[in-house]
This record gives sequence, C-alpha cells and structure tokens, in this order.
Amino acid sequence: MGDIGRPEAGQRFAHFHVYSVLGRGGMGVVFSAYNVRDQRAVALKLLTVDLSKDPSSRDRFQRESRLARALR
Repeated sequence: MGDIGRPEAGQRFAHFHVYSVLGRGGMGVVFSAYNVRDQRAVALKLLTVDLSKDPSSRDRFQRESRLARALR
C-alpha cells in the first residue's frame, strides 16, 4: 500500500495476519485477515491517512466498528 504503518498481504499488522485486500473505498481499505488474539478470520478495515486525522471521520469509523461487531 505504500503508507507507513499500512499492511501488505502476507504481513502482520498489530495482532492480525493480513492475507489480501478485499476492497478499497472512499474511507479506506478492507483486508482479509486473521485475528491472533481471538483466533478467528476477520475483515480488517483501515482508514485512509487523511481521514484518520479528522476527528469526525474517526468518530464515524468507530461507530461503524461497534455496529459491525454487534452483528451476528
């Protein structure tokens, strides 16, 4: 991806093993990954660098994350 701190397929990012890019959008990139802590496959979404600096974008992203975790 080129951004510092952004994972590439086959790398580890925090406690995730990143497999591949699932999609790209206006807010960021979604990766197929494995959560080592929870021992499960996940979709890992990361904000773009520009949006990560904007407090309202971060708040919206966090709300979306909480809602997604609540889904079964």
